[in-house]
Amino acid sequence: MNGRNGKGSIYIWASGNGRASSDTCNYDGYANSRFTIAIGAVGSDLRLSSYSEGCSALMAVAPSSSGGHPSITTVDYDMNNNRACYSYFGGASSAAPAAAGVVALMLGANPELTWRDVQHIIVATAVPVTTSDQSWTLITEDNPVTHAPLYHSDLYGFGLIDAKAAVSLAKQWKTVAPLVSWSSGTIIVNQPIDDDKVEGVVSSVYVSKALRVEWVEVVLQSDHKNRGDLDVFLLSPSGVKSVLAVVHNDVNERVPSWTFTSCRHWSQSSLGKWELHVSDQRLGNTGNFNSWILRIHGTEDNEINVTKAL
Repeated sequence: MNGRNGKGSIYIWASGNGRASSDTCNYDGYANSRFTIAIGAVGSDLRLSSYSEGCSALMAVAPSSSGGHPSITTVDYDMNNNRACYSYFGGASSAAPAAAGVVALMLGANPELTWRDVQHIIVATAVPVTTSDQSWTLITEDNPVTHAPLYHSDLYGFGLIDAKAAVSLAKQWKTVAPLVSWSSGTIIVNQPIDDDKVEGVVSSVYVSKALRVEWVEVVLQSDHKNRGDLDVFLLSPSGVKSVLAVVHNDVNERVPSWTFTSCRHWSQSSLGKWELHVSDQRLGNTGNFNSWILRIHGTEDNEINVTKAL
């Protein structure tokens, strides 16, 4: 909030390399943050790298290594502390610096960009890639920046980061309207979650504040004996689903007020009923859905058209 003389520090974070283990960036407290731009990885064929973690908080992807395709070339120090050139650098750890370089170019073109401006520009200019493993969801029919449909994928975010388009838009960007936040407060549920059932507990809240959404946060508290059994998703008033947690190998107890974050509702209206679905998808352990908090961050609905169209 205070970095860059009040314009805000900008954090780029690798989404993670644990996809093969069913890990997602929703379980990473840094990638899963509205203050952070989470970046996944694709190969030169634009297909998702096998290791690249996705989630509802993923903003974009950038080039990296992928099986059978060229990796990233970089300079580093070898084991003898000599500088050496490597042509096999990979992981989300190489995709994130590439995205950081794009952001640096954006700031070079327009140093007045705030941390939220940078996110808006990436969302508006990222390129959805056409591959067989995609899972694109239509977020809105009319993105107020591009006036075109906006799509998001848990695997690719809003798409492949585009340096040329991002810098071009940065040059003509007008600062986005002030941030407005809304919170439901703590919603007490206190219901047992049926063991090994597809249908679980559903809790809903009606939002009467009309915001144009940027980020949505869900703070979940559950005392389940094995939190890796849980499947959690949020349903927006427009019917868009944010998957927050899936069954995975985490045998720890409780979900101690963990904040899940989603950018899958970007540019939607907050107005209406939001539903949180919590179910137990694996036999053997039980627990309760104790409570949750819904937080929505965005702009006043009538103040969104403050940017110049592409």
